[in-house]
Amino acid sequence: PETLAPDPLWLLDRKIQGDIDVKWPIRRRIQEGLELLRSQMRPPGAPPLRGPFVGQRAFDSEGFPAHPSPMQELMVDGAFVDTWGKYAGKIKFSTTYKIGPAYPRNDAWVNVVDAGEPLYFHAALPVYSGLICLGMYKNPGEAGQGDPEWIRTSDVALVGIAIFVNGELCSSTSSDPPLEKNGLQHYGHESCHFMPGCASTYMADCTWVGGVFCLAPNDVDMELRDDIYSIMAYHQILREWSRRPREAGVPAFGPREIDLQVNLVLSTSYLANLRQVCAGSVKVTLSEKGLAMAYDRIRDIQDRRGDFAPAG
Repeated sequence: PETLAPDPLWLLDRKIQGDIDVKWPIRRRIQEGLELLRSQMRPPGAPPLRGPFVGQRAFDSEGFPAHPSPMQELMVDGAFVDTWGKYAGKIKFSTTYKIGPAYPRNDAWVNVVDAGEPLYFHAALPVYSGLICLGMYKNPGEAGQGDPEWIRTSDVALVGIAIFVNGELCSSTSSDPPLEKNGLQHYGHESCHFMPGCASTYMADCTWVGGVFCLAPNDVDMELRDDIYSIMAYHQILREWSRRPREAGVPAFGPREIDLQVNLVLSTSYLANLRQVCAGSVKVTLSEKGLAMAYDRIRDIQDRRGDFAPAG
């Protein structure tokens, strides 16, 4: 028998086959993604996302399709459950970075902090990122509901941190992120590695599950480079909300308190779908002493820790 080479189009992502960059330009995708985050926040009290995440004609707890045939590396086994089970689908806050699977005995979670205290959080997906359907993809104007999109091994997965205060998206987040130079040549499509509306964006892959993130480092934490945008966004929130007039019904005396909410957002460098997968919240007291400590903290970060030493 004679072996024939496969049609090159078969090897391409459906979005490239569908000519996404012509029919749905990336700048439009960015704007629509930003509008999505501005218009809706995943409530911290929402039930955690649950499966099934694998199977034919199966759907997760929020009605998105399960992956019909994931690769072996994405199979959830006993070791995965032992490592991630207590954190799966949750965002929890702490005043120390010694949290998560690396410190399984540390349950020092907090619901209320002062502006002057350190603030970290641990976020974890319920399964590997490659098993979570990002949404249904179709170009604008096309009929039907579209095709389900998952993070593939060849994709640049994006993990975004969207920060809200009292349900309002943080105003210091990027609304016009830069595109990747030569993205078309490198990836075969226009690419952006910054998620619109998110304080920070991290590049990952289909095997990513979770990690520790920083909003306000302690005095000895020098590993700030990965989280510097979130750190600056949090400081801007403290400054902005300490100066805002108090809402109707809020007592005019005593320190002000804000409800800080965080959404973990999944996408790829296509930015064709953004899915808010998990959420958490913490109350932050804006005491005068705490705000002064926060000001000193950001000055120390800029003056003493300005090189932003890379994490681990």
